[in-house]
Amino acid sequence: MKFPGDVAVFVFDCSSAHESFSEDSLRANKMNRGPAGAQPKMHDTVIPSGPFAGRIQKMVFPSNSTEVDAKGELLAGKPKGMERVLAERGLLEPLKEKCKGKFVGVCKECKKSQEAKDKAAKEAKERRDEIEGSGIELGNDRHECSEVTDDLDRPTECCMRRVLELQEDFAKEKPLLQIVIEEKGHKCFFLPKFHCELNPIELVWGHMKRGEFLHFDLTLYIF
Repeated sequence: MKFPGDVAVFVFDCSSAHESFSEDSLRANKMNRGPAGAQPKMHDTVIPSGPFAGRIQKMVFPSNSTEVDAKGELLAGKPKGMERVLAERGLLEPLKEKCKGKFVGVCKECKKSQEAKDKAAKEAKERRDEIEGSGIELGNDRHECSEVTDDLDRPTECCMRRVLELQEDFAKEKPLLQIVIEEKGHKCFFLPKFHCELNPIELVWGHMKRGEFLHFDLTLYIF
């Protein structure tokens, strides 16, 4: 390295690629209500709040577990579902009481929100695929939409997924890009959504389009 010991600062916009998570990340939208199935095996965590705060929580059944599912199949080494994870945190019974016994894994509103996210991300990827190779510079590839950004207006205890995704350890899960950068001792920041004017490269492209690039002082944008 040219500057060993120095700390680099990386700044990224909110593109679908930059916000990708590792396969074992804590993602409530990837979990089933029950155990096993096609859901991924997530990494261990520490229960952030509630009656069991501070305890280490395994997101996968131990390899020597003798528990079985409803079909009698052994659960050893298989991922836990939302219901089990919430129960281990002491959050399942309060949810049942709040919903008067009619609690579900994923409510209609949360399902609609996730479908909106998936659709927007897919459209963003398709736009990027069309532009790549055309010689046109790629700008901020934002995949958010109004239905998704109004998340704060949604209920906080409407279903298992909603309760779990609002838990501190799930909510603060870092994208893979950030994890890799910080593990090397550097800093990683993401620009606010829908504020491309804060992205230095966007200002550079703006000057280039106006033919002013030769007179543009790039030193202003060294972080």
